[in-house]
Amino acid sequence: FNFATGDAYQEIREALLNLDNFGPNGVVDREVMIFTTPQFSDEILQGIDIAVARNVASGRLLWISEKAILLSFVENGGGLIAFGNDSAEELGPMFGATAGIQSRWVYAKIDPFTPLRDGPFFIPNVNFSFQTGYRGRFASLGPNGTVAIRYSSQILGATFTQGEGRAAIFTDRK
Repeated sequence: FNFATGDAYQEIREALLNLDNFGPNGVVDREVMIFTTPQFSDEILQGIDIAVARNVASGRLLWISEKAILLSFVENGGGLIAFGNDSAEELGPMFGATAGIQSRWVYAKIDPFTPLRDGPFFIPNVNFSFQTGYRGRFASLGPNGTVAIRYSSQILGATFTQGEGRAAIFTDRK
């Protein structure tokens, strides 16, 4: 489940590196660089617009100092995208959310009112569903959260506005 090289993230990685999507002549006039780091730090995040934390807590918990650095990064205008079975529990509290009970195998749907729909690549299809292999979930999102992905009334992914930035947290690592 390595974001930079693994099969689980191949499709999203290829879309990010596609120059028709991102780059001087792309839909988004920004360069994308993908690299891995053993630990988040202020130095690593210098000059970065969006940080991706994949497989959150499935192998190594984030240090308290890393959580503080990521929160400051978002509050100061950065973006955070996080995938992980335990991401609601691990990162949710930073944004005022609480984690719920976890289980497995459901078909989830993208919420039609998610702020993610405002992005340049959103394809609106309210009937689109996909299977998640492990289902962490949020019990509540707090004042800054909005549902992004759900299964029935259960929240499997959310977006958060914090300070000048935004975070998208998904409760599955794939």
